[in-house]
Order: sequence, then structure tokens, then C-alpha cells
Amino acid sequence: MNDWVQIAGWVLLHFLWQGSVLAMVAAAALRLCRLGSSSLRYVVACLALAAMLAAPLLTAFALASESAPATFGSGSALVGAGASVAAPGATFEVVRMAQEEWLPTHPQGVLSLLSLPCSTGEEPYSMVMALLDASVPANRFRVDAVDISARHLAQATGAVYGRNSFRGDDLGFRASHFTPIPAGFRISDAARASIRFRQANLLAMEAGGPANGYDVVFCRNLLIYFDPTTQRRAIEILRRLVTPDGLLFVGPGEANLLLAAGFASARIPLAFAFSKTGATPIGQDPAPRPRRPALVTAPATAPQGRAAFATVRASLASAAVATKYPGVVEARQLADQGRLIDAAKACEDHLRHEPSSIEAWRLLGVLRDASGELAGAADCYRKALYLDPVDRETLDHLALLLERQGDAAGARLVSARALRLQRRS
Repeated sequence: MNDWVQIAGWVLLHFLWQGSVLAMVAAAALRLCRLGSSSLRYVVACLALAAMLAAPLLTAFALASESAPATFGSGSALVGAGASVAAPGATFEVVRMAQEEWLPTHPQGVLSLLSLPCSTGEEPYSMVMALLDASVPANRFRVDAVDISARHLAQATGAVYGRNSFRGDDLGFRASHFTPIPAGFRISDAARASIRFRQANLLAMEAGGPANGYDVVFCRNLLIYFDPTTQRRAIEILRRLVTPDGLLFVGPGEANLLLAAGFASARIPLAFAFSKTGATPIGQDPAPRPRRPALVTAPATAPQGRAAFATVRASLASAAVATKYPGVVEARQLADQGRLIDAAKACEDHLRHEPSSIEAWRLLGVLRDASGELAGAADCYRKALYLDPVDRETLDHLALLLERQGDAAGARLVSARALRLQRRS
């Protein structure tokens, strides 16, 4: 599905509320003018019709321009694609892994990294800048950047970003890695040389990368756009793309999908990183495994352009949820930016007006879970299950939480309940 078809769908969705608002305003204006001349009422009606014609055009323009405000955060930290924003600690973990683990054990090798969907290029370029700033030799790593959108790839390969693409007071990395030009700032040749852009669909990716897979894969906030069957298929492809000792970074709302598929958490604070080895089924006592050192929390990074890798952007059902629960959508965006406290506050504000919102209770549980508030997270999950006892996603979250709390029996019960629901469906 190309970008303009996606934009048309969102324009139609937005016009449902835009048209309703304009109709109510027009009705109110005509009522106020009921004692006026017919010419005045005619002008009011014409203005209302003109506004209804302009609304979808302006919405389409705004959606088409969404990729423009992509930003690079200070310190050349990773930024994510669209709704996908790199979690605090992800950048520093990649650099730490390269310096302390990978390079010492691979004196002749090349560290391979993959960014998908790479959107308009901020994420892969930020990977390169972080590694170069850490004095990792350019000939010791390689980044593949993949996206399904030809338009996004054209902007990414152009490597030109406007002034609004940078935020924060510390812009020293811009002087190191960008050259000012009339149109804005161009990425340095050294950074561009370390990236290979190509157009592809994750669901069709069976070749084109390193023979043994990638050491680091960023695939953030893509799986959430798929139905369960496609999610399982995509996860199996990602499993083949990651080396046995590699790391897979996903979005906060996708962590439970990886755990349920047998991946093991890398235990990196707020990074949502996973490995293929060391996982155990829910309900079993996990074998001891070395813990990665805790990292200092990195500054929150800025959002990139809209994610455009999925063959289907989102179903109408997902759009309906976004319209019904705008506070939940805002909270997810804040969480993707690593702003977990602000995201939790957005959920709490929403729940004061919509206390029966299952989406909000579940997301608040995920946020408290990620912040280490396990008791609060369990309470949120149980409230969501009180509202919908058969919500499979919440059951998966609660089962994993109970396992981490050491309640193996409770985890088994909840997991068995989720399994029964899966068999019924």
C-alpha cells in the first residue's frame, strides 16, 4: 500500500469528526442568523461548504508533511522511526557492546547493524554518529537501512535535514557530522559511507544481509501494526536476521510479543532489547544468566518521521481505538520517546475521564512495569482484566510480571488461561 493510499484513509477517518464539528458550527451560525436576510444565511452556508472542502485538503497536506519534522536529539543519540522512538540507553548499549564485547572478540570482523523501518534516515544516521563519536573505526561496522517507502528512502539517501530537524542546546554533533548548505544541513560523507539503504519488505526479507545475520537489529513499533498471524511470521523472520549473540530492539508495546516467542530480555534499562538465547517458557524457573551492566539513563530523544515499513499501516479497528482513546495514543507516543513519566501521567489523566478504558489501564501497567513499579503494574493489569477478563494481551503482560515477581504458580495459572483463549480463537 503506497503512502497516498494510506493518507487517503486517514483523511477519511479524520473527516468523520471534522465534518461533524463543521456541521454543528454551521447549524449554530444559521440559527443565530435565522432572523437575518437570506443573503446572510447563504454566505454562512457557502462558508461552511468551503470549510468542509478545505478540511480534507489541509489534513492530507499535514499528513504528507509528517515526515518533515523528524529531529536529531543532542548528543547524536538514536532517534526512532515515526511512532518508534529509541528508548533511553539503547544508543549507549550499542556503543558499549561494540567497544567492550564485540570488537575485542572480533579483531578482524565488521559489526553489522540493521535499521528497519529506517523511514527518512534519522535512526541509521544516529547509529553511525554514535559509533563514530565513540571512536569506533568506520571500517569496523556497517549499517543496513531498510524501508518499504521509496519516498522515505529518497529523503534518507539525500541526507539533507532542515534547521527544525535539530533540537536541544548541545548541537556539537551537528558541527562534527553535518555541513551547512542553503537547504539546511547535509550529513557528512563519512557517515553516509557507512550506511547501505535499500527498499524491501520485512515479510519478504530472506536475503540481502550478512550470511550469519545482524549483530544489532532495530525494529521498533512495526509489529504493533500487524495482526497476530503476521506478527508471528515477522518475529520468525527477525529471529533469522539476528545472530545467536545479537540484540533485537523493539518498541515498549512489543516486548511481550518477543517474550512470548521465546526471546530473552537483555535487561537493559528502558531499551527493550532482546536476545535469542537464554529464554525459558513462562512458569519455569529461569536459568541464571549474566546481567548486562546498568547504564546511565540517556537524554530522551526526539521523534523521527512516520513509520512506513508495514505493508498495512493500521487496520480500521486500530484507527477506531485511536479516535476513541486519544489520550492513549498520546501516552504511547510519549512512551516511545522514552518519556515514561509523562506517558504515565497522560494515561492517568485519560483514566480520570474514561475509567473504563482497557487500553489505558493496560498501557499504564506496561509503563509502571518498565519503571520497576511491579506492584502498581500488576494492579493496572488486574483492573484491565476486570473490565475485560479475556483480554489476551493483558493476560500475557500479567503472566510475565508474575514470573518476574517469583510467583511461578500465579504465572502458570494466568498463562494457562491465556493459552485456553488462544485455542478457542
